[in-house]
Amino acid sequence: MRAAALCWFIVKALGVSATPQAERRTTTYDEATILQYALTLEHLKNAFYAGAIAKFDQRAHEKFAEISAHEKRHVVLFEVALRAAALKPCTYGFLYTYPKSFVALSQILEGVGTSAFTGAAQFLTSKALITKAASIRIHPCHGGLHAAWVASSVN
Repeated sequence: MRAAALCWFIVKALGVSATPQAERRTTTYDEATILQYALTLEHLKNAFYAGAIAKFDQRAHEKFAEISAHEKRHVVLFEVALRAAALKPCTYGFLYTYPKSFVALSQILEGVGTSAFTGAAQFLTSKALITKAASIRIHPCHGGLHAAWVASSVN
């Protein structure tokens, strides 16, 4: 699948490591596949921001905690939609060691995540799922706002 290969390349280029719990391959773009894709992105971002809470000082901690709470809500939304079929998170390793590297990686993850989900959402056909997807896409935490919050918190 081209998307899987692209994701692998992006993850490696960013210095992010991920160990999947179970490998799953598909060649269709059904709604379950799209939701699994979105859930995987949300698991990644959730782990990314949760890790920052423990790593950086109190000045940045409050915004990271708020962003992390957004990502957790997104994970739950997709897990509820997928029920027992929901993929479990991977074990992630991020190569940021100081605030500026965290900011750079945050901006990339937010941009890639938002673009990927926006592109995949066109394949949704269920009105209920389209509404849920739109609630995430139009939520004020997207469109680069998370990355801007991170940048303002650590610079």
